[in-house]
Amino acid sequence: MFLIAEVMASNIGGAATLIGDPPNIIIASRSGLTFNDFLLHLTPLVAIELLVFVGFIGHSAFHIEPSIVALLGAGVLVLVSKVPTLPFFAGHTLLTAMLILVVSALLSGVIDNIPYVATMSPVVLELTKGVADFGGNATAIGASANVVVIGLALRAGHPISFWAFTRKGVVMTAITILVAAPYLWLRYFAFS
Repeated sequence: MFLIAEVMASNIGGAATLIGDPPNIIIASRSGLTFNDFLLHLTPLVAIELLVFVGFIGHSAFHIEPSIVALLGAGVLVLVSKVPTLPFFAGHTLLTAMLILVVSALLSGVIDNIPYVATMSPVVLELTKGVADFGGNATAIGASANVVVIGLALRAGHPISFWAFTRKGVVMTAITILVAAPYLWLRYFAFS
């Protein structure tokens, strides 16, 4: 369980910076985004996602109900999103942004996120920033880090099956997308 939680936190955290995960480098090189662009637009979302992730993983140790964790995450989301920014999704509708969010998360769960971003970035360049990193948690093959951790666990005598990883990964992907969707809506549509 510890290794699965560690790789999922790594995949979520990787979305925060330009050098956090290879898909980010692909996106930046094709779009001209800077390191600071990633920090400005993705680090607040990643911070919220990791606050919520830690809360769900450790809710029994902290003696906090999962519903309270979700509400605290939503409260932080509203506070962070009140800062007006330039429209991140200029020229696109909310429906299109949400569709790209969900499709990217689903597809990058079954296709490693590096080739997914390399293939799709010309098509949906501005709408896929950071999303594939979250979807990479869905299955054992969703991100390179997942495959490495499964190999390390097997060598250490603690094999993690594809389905054991996927049962936890699908839940984490759903949670991160459920947090990301209102964040995107609030920050780039409601308050922009």
